[in-house]
Amino acid sequence: MSDVADDRMSKGEAPLPWLLGDTIVTVILLLAAAFLRFWRIGYPAGAVFDELDYVGFGNNYLRGEYFLSTHPPLASLVSMVGLWAFGIHSWSWRLGHAILGVALVVITYLLGRRLFGNRLSATLAAIFVLLDGLFLVQSRLALTDVTMVTFAAMSYLLMLRFIQKLDRGVSRITLLGLGTCLGLCLASKLLYPAVTFLLVLGFLIFRFAGPDDQLSGWRFRDIVGASLLVGSSAAIAFLATFLPNFALGWWGGIESLFHYY
Repeated sequence: MSDVADDRMSKGEAPLPWLLGDTIVTVILLLAAAFLRFWRIGYPAGAVFDELDYVGFGNNYLRGEYFLSTHPPLASLVSMVGLWAFGIHSWSWRLGHAILGVALVVITYLLGRRLFGNRLSATLAAIFVLLDGLFLVQSRLALTDVTMVTFAAMSYLLMLRFIQKLDRGVSRITLLGLGTCLGLCLASKLLYPAVTFLLVLGFLIFRFAGPDDQLSGWRFRDIVGASLLVGSSAAIAFLATFLPNFALGWWGGIESLFHYY
């Protein structure tokens, strides 16, 4: 490991090395999350709360019937995939959201390792998400929230990965993934994910506009480039979730998106 990387790790700026213990904890969290999210996921058998809307929107996509929602369509599309693959069952329209809920537990552990630089803190954070009643219920229903929070958490994880990497080639790929996750977060729910987008972009600019000598090459040009890369990939991912509206002939151009808003 280079002296720069050693120095960054001593300051808590570099990620912990991956050990066998991390693999064991991750597998245990994954199995526990899958059990809690998938066990009797078909109960209740009918739509609950706002599932009536989002499951209905998923059915509208399958039938080609136009609808208007107050939120972007990603959560409805997640439900639609389950309905398309397995038919109309309460467990099928919740399946994709449960998978995202399982992923959120693992992402929380990975995020905690980078954020705190401590495996115990990361494990406790993941356990809280694993067992918290609100996270559990939202992961077992076809609603917008778990979709938004999972992609927001993934965005924060990729942001930290970008900040803690010195390899610019890897960093560009990370930025593309970061922008895609931000776009999918924005496509999950209207307005709230904008906070995630502004936080991530703000931290990126703050980090690379600072006086750190090791990052002296990251200045105005690189900040603008990183912002454009994140913004453009986020926009592409966000707009892609509306493609079914165009493919089904409901929308006829970009003006339809502005009309939606």
